[in-house]
Amino acid sequence: MKPRQTLISVALLAALWPCAAAAHRHEPTEVVSSFVRNWNQGDAGVMAGLFETDADYFQPFGSYARGREAIHALLRKTPFAELGTLELVKSKPTRMRFLNPCLAFVEWEARLSNAGTVRARLLLVAIVVPGVSAAGDSQEWSFSAFRLVSIPIEAAGK
Repeated sequence: MKPRQTLISVALLAALWPCAAAAHRHEPTEVVSSFVRNWNQGDAGVMAGLFETDADYFQPFGSYARGREAIHALLRKTPFAELGTLELVKSKPTRMRFLNPCLAFVEWEARLSNAGTVRARLLLVAIVVPGVSAAGDSQEWSFSAFRLVSIPIEAAGK
């Protein structure tokens, strides 16, 4: 299945999935901020912990992993320092839509840079869902599907 089809399928299935509307302690955008912060620290373990156990993860260089353990293995192989610093272009997402109280679609422009030179423009596209503990209380949001899409620098308006 193609990456775009996978994200659309996950969104449709999750939108139809029943959930208990609960007040969440965190915003869905916090999981994106945490991903970026830990990318820059090269902490694959913390990054993998941001994903659901059956999540999908797509990197712009063609790598794909399904499931938290596979995502962790892929992230451990990622040369974060060589790729550069990941930065969110704006303080707010380009787009964020709640498909239901337990499902949000987040899109955020980012860039990879090394020594002040922008190497790549990226679009972070994520489907986030809240985690629920065994006691049933609301936890932080986590990624159900996550994709880093490369945007040509010229198209992004430098």
